[in-house]
Amino acid sequence: MPPMAVARTLNDPIHGLIELNTLLFKFIDTPEFQRLRDLKQLGGMYYVFPGASHNRFEHCIGVAYLAGCWMRHLYKHSPVFRAYYAEVGEDKYERQVFLVELAGLCHDIGHGPFSHTFEDVFIEDESKWSHEIVSTQLVARINSGLKGEARLSDEELYLVQNMITGVKPDNAILHKYPRFLFQIVANKDTGIDVDKLDYLQRDCYSASLPMGFDAKRIIQFSTILRVDGHELHIAFHEKDAYNVFQMFHTRFSLHKQIYSHKAVKAVELMLGDIMKAADVTFGISKDLLNLDRYIMLSDSIIREIERSPATPPEAQALIQRIHRRDFYKLCGSAQVEKTNVADVKTLVASLKKHMESLKLPALVVKAKYDFGMPTNPLTKVRFFAYDQDGREVTASGVDRPDHKQEALIRVYTKDASRRDEVLAAFEKWRENREGETKPVQTPRKRTPLEPKPEVDREVGGGMNLQDKFNKAN
Repeated sequence: MPPMAVARTLNDPIHGLIELNTLLFKFIDTPEFQRLRDLKQLGGMYYVFPGASHNRFEHCIGVAYLAGCWMRHLYKHSPVFRAYYAEVGEDKYERQVFLVELAGLCHDIGHGPFSHTFEDVFIEDESKWSHEIVSTQLVARINSGLKGEARLSDEELYLVQNMITGVKPDNAILHKYPRFLFQIVANKDTGIDVDKLDYLQRDCYSASLPMGFDAKRIIQFSTILRVDGHELHIAFHEKDAYNVFQMFHTRFSLHKQIYSHKAVKAVELMLGDIMKAADVTFGISKDLLNLDRYIMLSDSIIREIERSPATPPEAQALIQRIHRRDFYKLCGSAQVEKTNVADVKTLVASLKKHMESLKLPALVVKAKYDFGMPTNPLTKVRFFAYDQDGREVTASGVDRPDHKQEALIRVYTKDASRRDEVLAAFEKWRENREGETKPVQTPRKRTPLEPKPEVDREVGGGMNLQDKFNKAN
């Protein structure tokens, strides 16, 4: 195995002592990357879950580390992987390890304030702007100022940018590169990648939730298979199939339990309204088009808005409401029937129009829980077994669970005094949509003297995350 590049050691709360190629620090020690220290990984969740205080900075370092671990595991344990580098040249191996690590390091460098919250409540239309595209632009920006071994050639930069987006273009430049290089950081084929392996562990740790799968096993029980005679794909040992399935169940459960928590969504809506109200004064939307100004945007924008004498009163009032924990109130929820999940946008638009016609202070949002793709990604995961001669071959007899996919439509009100009006309007709308939606009971906040209800474990109300995985399977 080729010698590992010179490395520096860091102590990570999730992965322990880790080593990173020193060349990566040419990208880390820049204003563009250091900005990630001030971007909460989980956006508005920190206002609801006190432990969810980790930032994009440590997540990106963790992803870079896992990307290098996976490449080195494949070199050590996959004959097809080694054969590929024997063919193209062993000198290319360590350089491509660095490039994969770099793609992992910079995959989230383009996030806006409060991470995904920014796109959900400020941008709203991801077809116009996405953090992945900005990440590719910022990698190019950093690279333009580098010299020596750390500087990427034009082809290497193009390769890293496409590993960040997870798409392998069908062109002459990248045609020669194997498929597996585009499956490690952002796997658009199956959804199993180091980004997910890191954030699931990190988010469970910060939210004090038990892990439902073993991330190390997923890497350790993987190999490279030659598919259709030429394409090289990542595959997983058939005996680790259940662990792979549990990873997708963990993602589903985190989205349902914490990412889409009713109070989290209320805070995120308020953060979005604050930034929209202050946009005329602070020019946030204009900053999206100017990288020099965009790299100054971070979670601190809320503090900047709060202390500015030019801030509109509406934005100031919302900030004070967050400080007092006077969040927008959830009025009602409806679950979209499974067969109509693809029509959620149509239902949301219908409910918004209904609320606007009644001139009610209502906000309509959707919450979606699935395995990360519109269709079941488990049908695309490749598994392998050993034949009688000890060769790795495709395993075809692995049972795969059905796709878990749910969607909720929620309506919030900005004015708690009109909560009953909004709820009545919502119920009227839902009755007219019978067959497309079904009611979901909205938890009522207890009064200080009201006793806490006993939990019936048989119905799952008090089960922890691991219990829910076991029950689901």
